[in-house]
Amino acid sequence: EKALYLSTSLSKGSLKQNTASITTKDTKKSGVISLHKSVTDKYYNYHYGAGVTFGKYRFGNSLNDFITEGEKKDFYAINLKTGINFNQSTRVVDFRIIGLEFTYDYQDGAYEKKLVDIPVGDVDPGYYNIAVRNPKALFSYNINTEFVFKLNKKNNLGFGFFYGETIKSNHSFNFNGMTLFYNYNKITFSVVGESLGKNLNETVLTNTKFGLTYELIRN
Repeated sequence: EKALYLSTSLSKGSLKQNTASITTKDTKKSGVISLHKSVTDKYYNYHYGAGVTFGKYRFGNSLNDFITEGEKKDFYAINLKTGINFNQSTRVVDFRIIGLEFTYDYQDGAYEKKLVDIPVGDVDPGYYNIAVRNPKALFSYNINTEFVFKLNKKNNLGFGFFYGETIKSNHSFNFNGMTLFYNYNKITFSVVGESLGKNLNETVLTNTKFGLTYELIRN
């Protein structure tokens, strides 16, 4: 079977910023719209697609003359993805045993331009050492597994887990999370919770995403 899907999602994330005296949070809000095609055989599912992201980043604290408290900057991104998973189906459960997905993101906008102007190092006595991670192009991969419970012919309920890595030059960040989703006929609702960090014990960014997917064509 082959199917074409239209997806949209809204996400909200936060990023801790530690100074010598206080801890504040930067926040990020974004929306995505994408198309992807899925090819399903008896023992595997293959998918590929593309999308566009628009968002706004809010700085929680000031930094000398470079950032003002509460300053907001827009960003956008072009997203490409492809992946495959191997599955075992029964009358009651679809077990997507293991999957591998690759994504490529190219980000730009006022937020990216703002980061270019921020110096690194001990530029403010109120902060610890300043570090800026500002890659425009990001390559990521993740390993995932999912369980789908077939409630009846039109209703399915599922959950999954994923673990991956985002890579740019000599910098890399691990991420992990959980997905919950409910499918009714051609519509799927989903919630994704994600943590991004240098390692699993040091969370840098937490993100929650609410998604809606509609099946356009099946043949």
